[in-house]
Amino acid sequence: MSGQLTAGSRWLLLATLIYAPWAYGCTRAWAIDGLNALIAASCLLGFIALALERRWPRLPWGLVTVAGLLAAQGWFMVGNAHGLYDPELHRFVPIQSWWEQAPGTIDRTASARAMTRVFALLGVLCFTIDLAREPVWRGRLSWSILVAGASVVAFGLIERILGAPMPFWEEGRTAGTFFATYVYHGNAGSFINLALPVIALLTIRAFRQQDSDLQRAICVPALLVTVAGAFVNVSKAATLITCGLLLLLALSQARLLAHLWSNGGRGRVIAVAGAIVLALAMLVSLGGWRLARDRWAQLPRLLQDNPRVAAARITRSMIHDSGWMGLGPGTFETAFPHYSNPAGESIQGIWRYAHQDYLQTVVEWGWIGAACWAVLLFGGLALAVAAFRNRSGVLDRQTRSFYLAAALGLGATAVHSLVDFPFQIASLQFYLIVYAGIGWSSLLTPRLPSSRRKRLRSHRFPPNNSNSSLPPPTSAIG
Repeated sequence: MSGQLTAGSRWLLLATLIYAPWAYGCTRAWAIDGLNALIAASCLLGFIALALERRWPRLPWGLVTVAGLLAAQGWFMVGNAHGLYDPELHRFVPIQSWWEQAPGTIDRTASARAMTRVFALLGVLCFTIDLAREPVWRGRLSWSILVAGASVVAFGLIERILGAPMPFWEEGRTAGTFFATYVYHGNAGSFINLALPVIALLTIRAFRQQDSDLQRAICVPALLVTVAGAFVNVSKAATLITCGLLLLLALSQARLLAHLWSNGGRGRVIAVAGAIVLALAMLVSLGGWRLARDRWAQLPRLLQDNPRVAAARITRSMIHDSGWMGLGPGTFETAFPHYSNPAGESIQGIWRYAHQDYLQTVVEWGWIGAACWAVLLFGGLALAVAAFRNRSGVLDRQTRSFYLAAALGLGATAVHSLVDFPFQIASLQFYLIVYAGIGWSSLLTPRLPSSRRKRLRSHRFPPNNSNSSLPPPTSAIG
């Protein structure tokens, strides 16, 4: 019974990976509620399975401590709220708090809503660490991301080819820069860059393995569609990051390419590269490259007069008032106008996000909460990089590639967050937490047996003594 519940909870989490980007990227209230419900159901089933087995999940104690501190801070700010925001009067209404001298959120309703999602995400983080320890579920997790990423990007390309003003079911609405199910092109670009490393490394794995024709037939079109979507989408920052990801992926396979090039495979490498470039050019031309070209033509003007610079300056001024524990989770949107109004015409319109996630995080969570978030996300990134760089035979090649994909996805979004707000979008938060969980799981992932490590090392470093009576190894592992 417990095994069935465990499997059911994990399959539900994988289904949520597909739901999150398709439900408008979880940028609408009902979609976020659905995401929270799916996460809660998955974690609840997993908790019941653990209770039936009478065991605790295996988790790094450092992560448990930091996640607990983050949750405690957020709920303390909600419980000790100092105000409520009145949307009709556009002002904050003071309310009685149980500890007036202590920090508290400026808007209890917004912070409670934000903490519901944060609490669910922390559950996903712990759940992913347990799931990613097992090779079978690592593979299923990777394939779920491929299905979600390739299907959403393919839908976006179809929309562009047919000239749709918005997703097909959105009659009477237009948005000039939408892509796929994301109204804002920057969010679409962030999602593409989260999915791209997983799809690329699955494709590489398919070509490394024998008898994997079906995998190649699935992975190659998925990779071509995803890369083409990155260039058709009009987010300039996301496109530049995609180029960086492709370069890093190529460097990660430099040894294989050099081996093929030096062993008579030069013509094969050139032919494959040419076919890929030709296929991408055809997809990009069909998908409407002119819109992306027009957006790039606006770059000189944006470099001279960019409202995001003014928004960042105002956000930095908010940090002085936010204190060590911030204004409260989810309060940036309501607090920002009270700081931006004096700026006059230098910044106009409604700013739900700061377009600089790190500054916004400090405003909402303070330096303490921001430090906790940094440990959870960038700690996962650092651990994933360390696991990939481990070449001593402790982890096999397939597992190391899995960690590389997580590290590249986290790193790409971390860079994009300097000029945009992917950390604030529920679907992207969900993927980021899953990738961070993959990185943290490396601390608990079972290693290769000692005997297999020795065989691997003996193959990579053969004895120099030509008179040795020991026969050379006959196969390579990893």
